[in-house]
Amino acid sequence: MASKSDLAKAVAQAEGISIKNATSIIDTTLKTLAELTKTEKVTLIGFGSFQAKTSKERPGRNPRTGEAITIPARTSVHFKSSSKLVTKQPVTTRQAKQTTKNSKNKSRKTK
Repeated sequence: MASKSDLAKAVAQAEGISIKNATSIIDTTLKTLAELTKTEKVTLIGFGSFQAKTSKERPGRNPRTGEAITIPARTSVHFKSSSKLVTKQPVTTRQAKQTTKNSKNKSRKTK
C-alpha cells in the first residue's frame, strides 16, 4: 500500500522537484479537494468523482444495552471511480468452470 510520502517521492522524481515541494503540492491539492467537495461535486476526468452525501437521521440500538437510540444525520464523501481507472479482473479457472457448469444446468432444465 502506498502512502502520501511514496506519492510525494514519485511526483518529485517525475517532475524533477524536491520531495518537500511535492508534499506541499499534494497537501494543497487534497485540502482544496476537501473544501470543494463540501459544496459541490468534484470530477477529475480519467480518475473519478467526489461528492458529499448526507444520510438521514435514523433509529438504532446500543449494541451493549439494547437501548433504542437515534443515530444523527451526517455528511460523508463518496468516491466513484472512472471507468478508465477500473480494470476488469481476469476470470479465474474456478470461475470459468462454475460459469460453464451453470450454463450446462440451465440448458438441461430447458429441454
